[in-house]
Amino acid sequence: MEERQSEEPVRPEDFRVVCLNVPPWPDLLEMFFNRQTENDRADYFLGQALLSEVRTVTVARYFGLFCPKGPGLVGFLGAWFVADEAEIHHIYLDPSFRRKGLGALFLKKFLLYAAGAGSDTVYLEVRRSNEAARALYEQSGFQVTGVRSDYYTEPREDALLMVYNALQQPVEGRGGTVRTPVLMEGALSGASLSH
Repeated sequence: MEERQSEEPVRPEDFRVVCLNVPPWPDLLEMFFNRQTENDRADYFLGQALLSEVRTVTVARYFGLFCPKGPGLVGFLGAWFVADEAEIHHIYLDPSFRRKGLGALFLKKFLLYAAGAGSDTVYLEVRRSNEAARALYEQSGFQVTGVRSDYYTEPREDALLMVYNALQQPVEGRGGTVRTPVLMEGALSGASLSH
């Protein structure tokens, strides 16, 4: 499948965030997976095991990036929430919507949501060679805190452990220690953090 290019400029106000854990979204997420390249489905584990997690794991929260005026679902983010921590398991955007600022806004909105929900610490791991993702995470306030040697297979590669601590981040209009509930669902625009 060729990488698709969107014809018109991407405007954040055209996108909404939806909760994928409830019907009909898991079925639409499966359709989204099926539209992705075979390589992306394999590399990002876009298949039945992930759909099962979305549908049944009670600590998992999955959110979709949705464009109501078309093409529909364009990406998703999933994390597990345990106690006062969250661990991002997946962030994926359709290739035609990458490098347009949507991923950064989506992640920033999630970080505000997690902090407001009581998860001051957010973890993730990323392939050492994934420079684009690492740059996004670092710009969003994540720091490398460790390495898991040979964590990934095909190809074998180290995972970098990264951590975001909301209490150490400046947040526009308020100190980082104030916990304000933020709804994840709704308009994408308006998500902002200053660093």
